[in-house]
Order: sequence, then C-alpha cells, then structure tokens
Amino acid sequence: MRHARVAKTVLKLLEAGYKNEAQQLLLSSIRAASQGTQMLKGLLSYLSMSELDRHIELIYGSEFFVREYSSVIQQTLADPKVSPKAKQELSSLSDDTYLTELSQQTIETVAKHITEKELQQILSAIERYEPGETPLWAAASLNSNRIQKGWLLHRTNNADQIESNGFLYGIEDMRLLALTTHIGDAYKKQGGYNFAFTPKDFKHYGRRGHYGDELILFYAPYVYMHHYADDEPQAVFWGKDAEHIQQVYEDDGYYTILVEDKDGEEDEVEVSDIADLIDVVRKSTGKR
Repeated sequence: MRHARVAKTVLKLLEAGYKNEAQQLLLSSIRAASQGTQMLKGLLSYLSMSELDRHIELIYGSEFFVREYSSVIQQTLADPKVSPKAKQELSSLSDDTYLTELSQQTIETVAKHITEKELQQILSAIERYEPGETPLWAAASLNSNRIQKGWLLHRTNNADQIESNGFLYGIEDMRLLALTTHIGDAYKKQGGYNFAFTPKDFKHYGRRGHYGDELILFYAPYVYMHHYADDEPQAVFWGKDAEHIQQVYEDDGYYTILVEDKDGEEDEVEVSDIADLIDVVRKSTGKR
C-alpha cells in the first residue's frame, strides 16, 4: 500500500514537527506518480506508431539486422525515384559508417523501402540471434488506446518482498517489453514497466506456475494490450504506481486476504471467486 504508507509517514513527520521532511517526501511521491503517467502515455504512443515510424525505429534500434538480413539498401539505391542526394549518402556507406549518421530524409527514404517481406526477414533474424531486442510493436498490439485504472493481479515467487517494498524490479525501456525473459535481472533492478492480469483475464490466464506460484493484488493505472508471443491479454503498469498492494493466499480453490477494518485491525477474508475478492477490496479501500 505504497500511497497509504506515504500518507501515514507524512502525517507522522508533520506531527513530530518535521515539516520540510514531510514536504520532500510528498513531493517525491507526486513526482514518482507523474513519471508513471508519462511512461504509460509514452507506451500508448509507441504502440500506436505508424508503419513508417516503426520502420524508422527499427533502423535506429537494430541497424545491424537491417543491413545484414535485408536488401533494403540495394532496393533503395535501385529505385529511380530516390533523390540523388539520398543515393549519394547510401553509396558512401561502409563498414565504418552507420545508417543513423545519414540525414533524416535519407533514413525515411530507406524506411519507406522496407517491404513486409524484408520486415519479416529482419524480425526473424532478431528473434533468432538477439530475441531480447525484438521491438514491442512487433510482439504486441493495443486492446485499448486509453490508459485504464483498476485492480490487477500479478503472479510472482516474491510476494512477501513485493507486499513489503512494492515492485522494485521492472523494465525501464518500453522497447524491450516484447521478450523480457531474455533480459537479465541486473537490468531489471532499476524498476519500471511490469505485467499483470485484469481480474477477468486472470480467470483464464493466471494459473499457478504461470510466471510464479504466489499472487499479488493491487490497484494501478495500466496500458491494456495483447501479447502475440504469449498469446494472452496483458496489463502493463509502472511499478511505482501500484498501490494497495497485498498478497493473496490460495488454498484448494479459495482466496484469502487481510482486510483492515474501521479500527485498523486486520481481518481474514476468504472467498472462492476472483470477482468476490475484488468486491471485498473495493469496499475496504473505496477504489473502484
């Protein structure tokens, strides 16, 4: 319950007379929330890119594969409609020069010559030799073009740590969200984007052992997308945005959580359905 913990800490600091410290903590929390909103907006924009912009991004992000596993440079040079300036720049390319050193106009010209066949050849080579570099737009599409907010469920093997400290691990670079299993834990220590299921999708895709044996329930804004490689809908959220984080205990088809009552005491609540679980936390937190 990160936001709840922050609020309580701010109140304690104010009561103790530490006004400046309370303000700094509050401002830090606001900045973190603002960053998360901007990162989710960036993800929406990224997955909404035009075909041309995707090809340009591919040139910038995977130049080696564009040059080694396609004939797009040769096709561009062979096109009589291409400007003399662009042809001169492309003709001067060598092993010691990069496509990204070309003018923006020439890069766009090359991008326009990446056919669907060429694109698949490039992406197949990336998936074969450097799967972690697969661009997200090649592996996922938006289920909604708006940022959603709601209760989410996350499978893990570190439920205690997440409940206590929040989502410390994640992927900071949205372009690398396609195949995160190929990215080392050291890269994930900075925190960032993470994956979860909506309550509706959890019933179909959130089985035990799928990403972990333990279960975390929390509230957060998220981008709702479909992941082709995993063949499932996914909710992508910014780790620091998660609030009301709590572990859900599972036993023989039942879900148990601890709910704080009006007196601040924790009561165990056991239900047999995810929908009932969500109703419980909605009532206890006021979050819909």
